[in-house]
Amino acid sequence: MTRIVTSTYRYKRPSPKRKAQAAEIPQAVVKARKPKSRHVVQLEEARAELPETEPPANDDRKSAIVTTVGRKRSRLRRIEQALARRASSGDSSE
Repeated sequence: MTRIVTSTYRYKRPSPKRKAQAAEIPQAVVKARKPKSRHVVQLEEARAELPETEPPANDDRKSAIVTTVGRKRSRLRRIEQALARRASSGDSSE
């Protein structure tokens, strides 16, 4: 014999929301911050103890934005150049 499986879905209304309460004093609501871990506190203390270092004298370099050609495009360009060299070297021998 096979079992007959039935399921029923019963809608359950959501619980009622609580009404907002008026505060006697105007207050700003701020999300609570997590307390700093012991390791973070120790790290900050160690950084505070380090002496301030000045940048090196040759630090007057300017940053530059470098753009490169994609790998696929550069590979195709190399193949085209190689084919052009073969074709030009084949023409000079005839």
